[in-house]
Amino acid sequence: MKKKIFGSLGFGIVLILLLFWTKNVFSFKYGDGIYGMKKFYEQEEGTVDVLILGPSLAFADINTATLWSEYGISAFHLCGSIQPMWNTYYYMKEALKYQRPKVMILEASVTNMMSDYSDQSRIIKNTYGMKWSKDKLDAIRASAPREQWNEYLFEHLQYHSRYEEISRADFLPDQGSLQYEDWKGFMCLMKTVPQEGTDVSHVKERSELSGKTEEYYRKTIELAKEEGIPLLIVVSPHAGISEWSQTIYNTAADIAGEYEVPFINYNLCLEEIGLDYSTDMADPMHLNYKGNQKYTRNIAKYLSQRYNLTDHRGDERYDSWERNSNWYLAAMSCQEIVECTDLTEMTSLLQREDLDIVISVDGTYSQEDGNLRAFLQAFQIPSNGETGIWIVSEGKVDGLGWGPEQIRQIPYPYHVLTMKSVWSQEKGQYTNSVSFDTTFYKQVENGINVVLCSKATGELVDSFGILAGENEIYR
Repeated sequence: MKKKIFGSLGFGIVLILLLFWTKNVFSFKYGDGIYGMKKFYEQEEGTVDVLILGPSLAFADINTATLWSEYGISAFHLCGSIQPMWNTYYYMKEALKYQRPKVMILEASVTNMMSDYSDQSRIIKNTYGMKWSKDKLDAIRASAPREQWNEYLFEHLQYHSRYEEISRADFLPDQGSLQYEDWKGFMCLMKTVPQEGTDVSHVKERSELSGKTEEYYRKTIELAKEEGIPLLIVVSPHAGISEWSQTIYNTAADIAGEYEVPFINYNLCLEEIGLDYSTDMADPMHLNYKGNQKYTRNIAKYLSQRYNLTDHRGDERYDSWERNSNWYLAAMSCQEIVECTDLTEMTSLLQREDLDIVISVDGTYSQEDGNLRAFLQAFQIPSNGETGIWIVSEGKVDGLGWGPEQIRQIPYPYHVLTMKSVWSQEKGQYTNSVSFDTTFYKQVENGINVVLCSKATGELVDSFGILAGENEIYR
């Protein structure tokens, strides 16, 4: 009998451990929504001064690194992609169990949402990060039709869609990235895609919000009022705004006015922000790293003038904000390199000590090739036509070495950079390979290949090639 009891108990323990393991591995790890909530639970009580809620126009446009580095404001995003008002409401309810922010920012661009339900991925993003509670149960019930409730209540039923997506990152803490170690929910879009934009300043008409959206929009405002926490409602600037959306935002502003809550539609403040849609957009809806800094500085100025926010820079309790800010500042500073297409300019940009620069000389090139020689000489690398691999780090140059086969690795917190050079007796030269984790990088067969890694972010920054006889950068 005892053997049966212990056997059953052991089986139960193994089963529980297996379920816990599968949940950790197979669970959805969307940066927005799910992972933002996970990291929110890790924040020390009383450290979040500004809580930001809403859709992607919040978490991609309000830069927590800028808020911290320039103002010392400890802000956190609890946001999700196309987050409906009902999910924002339950996020606010959940958040106020753990933090008492000095002010909350509600990004209200989704007040133009007309449907009563989101698609599957958005339901998952905007509910699965919450701890199990009545509020999570109510959030799921509000997010999905009644006949689908069971599909979302039992999360394991959704994991089958991830079986073919499982990667190395699923087995690592913080998804295998320093970005997520001290994450505050902000996701910076780097690329620049010029947009024209629409002038909506002349639109004065009003349109009704959908019944469900208005219900939860009001409930969200009322919850902030009940809790005695100041609320600022904003609509982030976006080139993709339509005149119809503006009629909705006019009504949303009217509703905010009923509650005496400030409402700022930043689509009407472009000149004040200094925003240029031709340089500051990542896509029609979201700002890039240049635009989000301009926008954030304007918001920060508004916050610092109206709310009693403490500058926490230098306070050890807020070291995680410092680390998070440093990561993003480093990532944004590298974007100039990623966007560079001029070889002379690139040579200048790479004269910095926060990068590991791997330079692989491949194939053959003439010593008379002035462009390649000038690039190599700028880094004190032999320009005599020899093939090989050199590493430039902290201003020092180190060759991979000589011999039949040379291998060197540079470890980062979650990644590894591998350089390999093998002597080919047949070709009479070295054949080089450079990989970051399991991906190999070689843009040209005859010329110079460059791989750049950031010491600060622990990530691959860029890779490009310079073809012998040409003055172009190949990516």
